[in-house]
Amino acid sequence: MKTLWQLSGVAALALVLAGCFGNNGSNGTADNGNGMTPKVDFTTFVKNQINNPTVDRDPVSVNNKEFVFNDQDNEQAYNDLF
Repeated sequence: MKTLWQLSGVAALALVLAGCFGNNGSNGTADNGNGMTPKVDFTTFVKNQINNPTVDRDPVSVNNKEFVFNDQDNEQAYNDLF
């Protein structure tokens, strides 16, 4: 009987942990139709947003983008902005 309780506890823990890892309820795909989440270079994305001075533009959707951080070790990555 003790083994049954242990297995039940492990199964419950596995279910709880499975709910902690994921994509906020999405299935990992974007709405672009090809089943792939688009990967976007974060530095390029930020620079494009800063260089666009239009005040009345629509907000940029970032929900279905997977950012890649190619410049995380580059201390000079944003020097040209300032």
